[in-house]
Amino acid sequence: MKPFFNVETKTLMFISLLVICLQGAVFVLIQQHTQGILLAVLLSLLTVLTLLAGSLVGLLCSLGIIFLVGSFLLYLSFSSTAALILPLPLLLVYGFVLLFAVLTAGKLQESIVNQGRLNRKLQEEINQLVAVDASTGFDNRNRLMLELELEMKRVQRYGGSFTLVLIQMEYYKDFQKLYGEEERLHLLSSIANKVRQAVRITDRKFRYSADRLALLLTQTDDTSIEVVYDKLAQSLKDHQLLNQKFVTLAFRTAYSVYGKQTELLDCEDFISQMESEMVAREL
Repeated sequence: MKPFFNVETKTLMFISLLVICLQGAVFVLIQQHTQGILLAVLLSLLTVLTLLAGSLVGLLCSLGIIFLVGSFLLYLSFSSTAALILPLPLLLVYGFVLLFAVLTAGKLQESIVNQGRLNRKLQEEINQLVAVDASTGFDNRNRLMLELELEMKRVQRYGGSFTLVLIQMEYYKDFQKLYGEEERLHLLSSIANKVRQAVRITDRKFRYSADRLALLLTQTDDTSIEVVYDKLAQSLKDHQLLNQKFVTLAFRTAYSVYGKQTELLDCEDFISQMESEMVAREL
């Protein structure tokens, strides 16, 4: 059975109750001159504090305020200045309103926080399901990790080898700042097309970071990697802008051949180890 109150309805209900409560309380309190205005400000501050920090903090502060006000009333009951304070019934109502406002604000804060967590969780799940980078058409980092793990297991079980190539475009952020977003997208699309032409159809291509690509070359060893590097260097070095002018690009690269005798590493360590070697070689 579908619940009568969904998350959106509950949130709107808490907002409505909180607004009505605060408006009514402030309207009554501001008619009590300076003391009433101070209590209205205190009520507003505690409500904001609860919205930011949660129910527990708000309740503790509210109980502390009620205790202080009660102690102050007790003190004034034995003094000659009792006429300066607000009427006792109004103060009692104020205490109940304060607790109600804090509890309602706490529920609202809890609802918003839970909804935010749910949205982030759903976004993470969507990101994991979406395997393709929109700018290049290459698979993304999640897909790289999955494919790399499967290929490692295949090699360990059946033998053979594969080569992982990492390519980093230097000054990527500077290029975007200098030429703008449209040129950046054109650059990524151009690089993706050139990479497709330089490697085999069966080789897997990934964009696993903003400025980094990965190529998973199956059944490839040291004897043929230089041929791949030559093709990539010739095609990627020069880039034609949308205004038909040419710019020269710079890339760093590293590769590693994974065979049955290779030391077992998890995917993250394997890639991290290769990334540390990229500074030593230009494409």
